[in-house]
Amino acid sequence: MSTVTMASSLRPARPGAGAFALLFGLESLGRSVIAVVLPIQTLRVMGSDEGVSTLFLVGALAALCLAFLIPRLICAARAGPPQRPRDPVHGGSGGAICH
Repeated sequence: MSTVTMASSLRPARPGAGAFALLFGLESLGRSVIAVVLPIQTLRVMGSDEGVSTLFLVGALAALCLAFLIPRLICAARAGPPQRPRDPVHGGSGGAICH
């Protein structure tokens, strides 16, 4: 067996349309549970419409803040553990993680 054939046989298969359809369906199911079931159960537990509205407002604001933090989290994950800032004069980045 040649090295080219061996390398191509070790490569993982690329996901097809079925994998993406499955992921899309699972994500849609999760959204529907959050949009329909969660408010009804929250109303039963809290007992008032105002409490449910306040809870969902706080949750929506938290989700919005986390959505804006995703690029920073990706940069931090790529950078690895924090390192000592380099001197920008001598070829370092000055400690900046993402540009």
